[in-house]
Amino acid sequence: MSALSTNGQISDVTRVSAENEVVSATELAMKDVRQSSINLKQYTLKEVSEHCWRNDCWIILFDRVYDVTKFISDHPGGEYIIEENAGRDATLQFRGSRHGKEAFDMLEQLCIGILVEDERLYTPRDIDLYSTP
Repeated sequence: MSALSTNGQISDVTRVSAENEVVSATELAMKDVRQSSINLKQYTLKEVSEHCWRNDCWIILFDRVYDVTKFISDHPGGEYIIEENAGRDATLQFRGSRHGKEAFDMLEQLCIGILVEDERLYTPRDIDLYSTP
């Protein structure tokens, strides 16, 4: 979710973390990605792109790979949104809509892997996954 700041720039809506720090929604998502990405199977963009069909649909969000095949018809925003992004990175579209905690929780169940290190945009290198922030 984004908000328009006083200077006209679009920025992430801030939230208070469990440690009472003010952080953006993206920072919270990335913290979860770092913590849960250590043992995931790695896929290339080419491998993900082969799963671009309604009956075999994968998408990428924040460098993680999700098999959303069984979820397409249940997506509250409509099937076409997922179908448009099938086999591709849908992070910008996902961030541009108003997904709540339920969406992030559901994603955990659909996650099947992460992009290979050289093709990641959001997740630090594997060596960084083991260090504490």
